[in-house]
Amino acid sequence: MAVEVELKAWVDDPERIRDRLLTVGTPHRRYLKEDEYFGYGETPERARYRLRRDGDAWICTFKEKRIHDGIEENRETEFTVSDGDAFRHMLESLGLRRIVRKRKEGESFWADGVLAELSHVEHVGWFVELEIVLGDDADRETISASRDRLHDLLRRLSVPLSAVESRSYNSMIYEATAESGTVSRSSV
Repeated sequence: MAVEVELKAWVDDPERIRDRLLTVGTPHRRYLKEDEYFGYGETPERARYRLRRDGDAWICTFKEKRIHDGIEENRETEFTVSDGDAFRHMLESLGLRRIVRKRKEGESFWADGVLAELSHVEHVGWFVELEIVLGDDADRETISASRDRLHDLLRRLSVPLSAVESRSYNSMIYEATAESGTVSRSSV
């Protein structure tokens, strides 16, 4: 288990942010992450388990989320899955429902020990995500210092704090697809 300290902020000009990331960081990789969120119920708040396809890898994640001033502080349990289809079937046989699907494409960078992702989230838009992963035993002082590092990097990228989004992608996708009639969740 680990503690993630992360934030996401809206991006109006992804090319400008990419240029800034190249100035302050080092390219890491391009990605396409396709996520399915499962839970008991139908609302995004009930989606507690994520099954992610990232390239050829399947990863299951369970997070205990806490949001403080727009920054998530998550206790995360994550493990690889050898067969995503079989794992999905197991979740459904246990009574969990797929609540939201998320497709996120972008590029990641390392900047001062922070993983920075410039992502386009289908149905929602462009974001920069900043994340620091700490050990499970991280104390409040270490978490607070990590929050300060994220804010500092955000400033260096010239992204205003007002662009930080505290809603989950799941909630935003759920709202956007309900409004547009696009089917991306199983309850529609």
